[in-house]
Amino acid sequence: IENLTTDWNDGRCLIALINEVKPGIAPSTHTLDPTKRRNNCTLALRIAKNHLKIPQLIAPENIADPHIDELSMMTYLSYFCDPAQARLMKWVKKTIPHMNIANFSNNWTNGIAFGALLEANFPGLCPEWTQFKKENAAENVKQVFAIAKHRLGVEPCITAKELASGVVEELKIQTYILRIREAKLKPLPEEILVSGPGLLKGAVGKQTHFEIDTTQAGPGQLFIDAYYKDGKKMKFSLQEKRPGILTLSY
Repeated sequence: IENLTTDWNDGRCLIALINEVKPGIAPSTHTLDPTKRRNNCTLALRIAKNHLKIPQLIAPENIADPHIDELSMMTYLSYFCDPAQARLMKWVKKTIPHMNIANFSNNWTNGIAFGALLEANFPGLCPEWTQFKKENAAENVKQVFAIAKHRLGVEPCITAKELASGVVEELKIQTYILRIREAKLKPLPEEILVSGPGLLKGAVGKQTHFEIDTTQAGPGQLFIDAYYKDGKKMKFSLQEKRPGILTLSY
């Protein structure tokens, strides 16, 4: 979406927005014919009014008109903010209930809630959040931002200094939370850790082992082969002690 006029004419963006606010109440955009602009807009306006209680301040033929003025469209779209905000807050409360989050402003400025959110969504990603101190707000935020960028590819839409200052737009905090919610762990095979006595030495006829820790490596398939110094493939057994932690014995 690049504008508030022509990009909305065929009604599909409006349908997509409705489904984002409350999934499943509108048909998939893939089922809509973009040439039937007025029908799509009529459907979207009706669903928004009946299910989201958004008043129909604009006629479907106006939305379908390429010459619709931006102010009219902005005014109508602004009514979607409250339902979307309520849905996001519901998700936050469910994800980190122990944080007692009540707003999208000062509850987030010291970085602790963001750290908790990262750890709740991606276990093992930010366990240090429990050690964060309120008085170290800027450092907490910097650490969370760095982790989210490195492991999730999530770019902050605000600086750590701005957030820690306490003077920040709620929309920016909501945007960052949405980016975390929709993010996926990046595969980082270099983060696989291998340790244990079996890496140092072995004795003929005596079993040994080592551990493989993949908890920080992100998603992906794990392939393991082991060889003796002479190049002969080693026979070994593999056991998962707990999620992401495996023991290789030979």
